[in-house]
Amino acid sequence: MRRMKIQTAVHLMRLLILVLQLASLTNGLTSIVLPQNVTSETGKTVIFECGYKDLNSEHIRFYIMGSKVNDSVSCPGDSPKYLPAQSMKASCYAKSGGDVAVWEVAGTSEDDNGTVFLCRVKGGADQIGNLYVYANDSYYAKLIGYVIGGFLSALITIVVAYILLKRSEKAQRCFRSVGGIQDDVQSTQTKQY
Repeated sequence: MRRMKIQTAVHLMRLLILVLQLASLTNGLTSIVLPQNVTSETGKTVIFECGYKDLNSEHIRFYIMGSKVNDSVSCPGDSPKYLPAQSMKASCYAKSGGDVAVWEVAGTSEDDNGTVFLCRVKGGADQIGNLYVYANDSYYAKLIGYVIGGFLSALITIVVAYILLKRSEKAQRCFRSVGGIQDDVQSTQTKQY
């Protein structure tokens, strides 16, 4: 029994030492939000964030690494970055007494699949989030349906307008001549004779 108590105490001491070592590695950094793995369908907007409290003079360096772009934002300090060709935006903001770095990917495409978001702070462990994009087949079906529906609606509108104009005497008189007045003048002159 005594031996089990000693072993338990040794294990607890080792655990305490491990916790203290890990705490010393982070230098008092407290995470607010960390990047997570995100799965999204094509065309959606996704946001990755990384934020810490108690940064002192350290900066958050938030990297994006993918097939379309390799870039980073440093917070606090950097002004917002816009990458219109890739439909991406990076920015910084303050939250809960700390700083947060943000990457926003608007209109995800299959090219964005496998993009890595790496958050790095001196004295802290690297945090990674991955973007996984899948094609939404119903999106293409809807798009084709809208195109066909728009074409049929335009065709029906033209046919109905033609039929209504064909039966309307006023419309026929109006379209008979270029000016619309010459036929009326001629028809009045012929009636007088």
